[in-house]
Amino acid sequence: MKTLGKPESNSDVLNKHPTTLLIGVGWVGQYIGKYFTESHYVTEDGIFRKLSDNSEVEPLENYELAFIGVPTPMLPSGQCDTSIVEAVVKQYAPIVSHFCCKSTVEIGTCDKLFLRDDISICMSPEYIGETLGHPLLEPSRETFIILGGPKKTTRVFAEAWTLVTNARTKIYQVNARTAELCKLMENSFIATKVMFCNEFFDLAEQIGADYNELREIFLADPRMSRDFTYVYRNNRGFSGKCLPKDLNNLAFFYRNFVGKRAELIEFLLKRNAELRKDYNNSVPLLGDELKEKNEKTKHINTSKKRRVSKSNSK
Repeated sequence: MKTLGKPESNSDVLNKHPTTLLIGVGWVGQYIGKYFTESHYVTEDGIFRKLSDNSEVEPLENYELAFIGVPTPMLPSGQCDTSIVEAVVKQYAPIVSHFCCKSTVEIGTCDKLFLRDDISICMSPEYIGETLGHPLLEPSRETFIILGGPKKTTRVFAEAWTLVTNARTKIYQVNARTAELCKLMENSFIATKVMFCNEFFDLAEQIGADYNELREIFLADPRMSRDFTYVYRNNRGFSGKCLPKDLNNLAFFYRNFVGKRAELIEFLLKRNAELRKDYNNSVPLLGDELKEKNEKTKHINTSKKRRVSKSNSK
């Protein structure tokens, strides 16, 4: 009699993975690798390795798919720096058929690469995060995938995802700009909720109410979600790798490329900067604009002190 143990799929129903390259293996790259387990990966050292055992390998002549998970830091102006994304696409285009960008980028980046360089590329927002107990930190066979770009590219990745998930997974195919904006929309919503709760923390303090008691009765309404409702007395507002960068990215883009202002987003950045002004890791506000504002404020305050000093010496 066969001993019962861990269920194993019959080899007949296991899907063969497309040849896949992970460009960058930080949080995002490692997460994708939990699905596409037969991948190769390459980092800034330019050495190709096998994901399964980290052994060095010769690069294939062609990879059907490549997932990009490289840094897109914020420039001093607040703009999202996509230079590393553009550089790796150019570098690996000779051996990659289709790219999927998991890095957060400026709106229009994938369209630019597709139209300017004739690259088969789509945008797929990634939502894994730093929060303790993050619900998307571990892979799920019943997840959701957003793919934004030309249909001939998104179809390739949609089919690839069906090989590593099950039929309950939702796969959305949209244009690239919608997908790029969606990631910024999500993080802007999170920042809005964080600032909303921080505001009511102060309102509760001002009347002698306990915020945590207020929070619990507020959350008694089933329409309210518990996510992002903690407020940390010694770490106010929002910070981290994503929210400040993404909100600055959004505000800069609309100011400089659309000719409009994302007014709520700019307000959140300003209010957050005010809330965190005494912190060493203060969050930037629209890049250099905050620095210039702070320098002007320091100059005004210094001038006032000088005038007061001169007045007192008379």
